[in-house]
Amino acid sequence: MKKFFALMGVGLMMLMAHMAFVSCSGSSGGGGGDGASSSAPATLDASNVDKTVDYIVQNVPGCTQGTMLTANQVILDTVATLKHKASEKNVSVFPSAANAYQPAAEEILLEGNCAGGGGTVTADISANESSGDISGDISFNDFCQEASGSTLAVDGSLKFSGNVDPDSGDINQLSGSSKGITIDVNENGEQRSYSMSFNAALSMSGDTLSVTVDNFTFADDTKGMTVRLMDFSMAATEGATSTQVVMSGTIDVTDQGSVQFQTDPPLTVSDDGETIAGALVMNGADNTGMVVSIDNGLITVQADTDGDGSYDYFPDTLDCTGVALDDISF
Repeated sequence: MKKFFALMGVGLMMLMAHMAFVSCSGSSGGGGGDGASSSAPATLDASNVDKTVDYIVQNVPGCTQGTMLTANQVILDTVATLKHKASEKNVSVFPSAANAYQPAAEEILLEGNCAGGGGTVTADISANESSGDISGDISFNDFCQEASGSTLAVDGSLKFSGNVDPDSGDINQLSGSSKGITIDVNENGEQRSYSMSFNAALSMSGDTLSVTVDNFTFADDTKGMTVRLMDFSMAATEGATSTQVVMSGTIDVTDQGSVQFQTDPPLTVSDDGETIAGALVMNGADNTGMVVSIDNGLITVQADTDGDGSYDYFPDTLDCTGVALDDISF
């Protein structure tokens, strides 16, 4: 199961790199809005491809010249603390028959450490020992965490429900949604504000773990930009010696345009974690396109910026051999 999530982490890392340059593009297109339809396709030119490379170098730990932003580390530390606190309180989203959790009341998982009041993260979770059915709410109540000169503030809630195997604790299905979560980050005096909502589902069938997202909306309120991930699907299949991930969907940026993407070939990692390979292909307006390929930690970006069917732009290959699966799994 850990390898499943690690590979999904690789896929989402590459996907976020695609989101980064689309969000900075200047192509024309209809507004994304909150409806089901997407904006007009975005043109993938050399400038946008360069933004993808810059994003990878600056935000992926282990890449050449790459650094993890301090604020990102605060988020990672907070998630790790939540996991630890949940374990201490015997709160398990995936309980086993010997570890079913039925709280009498809402539990406080974490208290913030910001001066003047750090708020709390609370959970109201129930699990049926016999059937394996689970449901619950996780709430961020003006939660605020501070570390190394950076501050992370989160407010909002999410709901989830699903079913796990009562004996093994393995996931059968899990769905989650949130109507709104706000995130404020202050890093060394620089303030950034975000908001997000989502509706997603996860299921397990045999050796394949599948994730679908109807609509994930992420707004960068500081920049006045909204990114939507629509009709997203991801499937991770465990084989005898490796695991593969296939994914596809549409990214839409309000007033900027939309692009469709898919893995081709699938992302693959060997069981020993030594070999990672695959590619994410993006299709834009006027037959323009871009491919981000990874082969044993070397990331190559190539693009067709004029739509003639041939790659004509090749930024430098990035050395990301320092990226470890344990660093990106969750």
